[in-house]
Amino acid sequence: MRTVSNRLRIAALAAVGAAVFAGGPAKALAAPTLSMSVPPEAEQRVGPPITVSGSGESYAELEVLAVPYTGSRCEAEPQAERRAELESLVVVTEHNEIASEPSFRYTFSPPLPEARPYLVCAWILRISEGVVAGPVEGVVKVHPPVVQRFNLTTEGPLVAGQPFQVKVSAQTNQELKISASIRPASGLGCALDLNVEKERPQQTQVVIESDLPGGAANLTETAKVESPGSYLSSALGSKGRKSRR
Repeated sequence: MRTVSNRLRIAALAAVGAAVFAGGPAKALAAPTLSMSVPPEAEQRVGPPITVSGSGESYAELEVLAVPYTGSRCEAEPQAERRAELESLVVVTEHNEIASEPSFRYTFSPPLPEARPYLVCAWILRISEGVVAGPVEGVVKVHPPVVQRFNLTTEGPLVAGQPFQVKVSAQTNQELKISASIRPASGLGCALDLNVEKERPQQTQVVIESDLPGGAANLTETAKVESPGSYLSSALGSKGRKSRR
């Protein structure tokens, strides 16, 4: 009886050990998650803040692309998006290993070159599996540079042979090329390009030529005309034009 009892006890322990070892099915790892925040509007060539966040997994990479928006949705995988928009594609980030982190949140500010809406698409990929999260998407409408102020004034006696001042003031949030010139009036208004203005039949005197990186500017230079008559002074900028006789 003792031998039988010992065998039963051993069998029972073995059964309990097997149950503890098995422990039921293994818990599956959580799938990567991905979300993205895109501002509704942005200025041309000024990178809009595009924020991506989520949870990743080992050997995963983040890819974010921006393409001109035509009403379509993001492609299921980034390679297809690249093929569809090869020439106008803007790479926000690619092969970025932040998606390997347990959790991540990063902001990218890619300059968008054209004044038009852009579709921004994001995916998480693994080399062996392809896309494991996404696409997520957002649309940002890009506006041309904004010029809040652009003025031209002349001060002083407009008398042949005597100097007078030419002033240009500007306020802009982007780079602006500013020029001011003066020439005999001929019925033609000021041109939209300084090089064209220089090619007018009348002699053009360039008074101001400067690059404004952004912000406010007040430029003043001295000019002089040698002969009596009617003159046209012109100021040109990337988004503004003023003329004064």
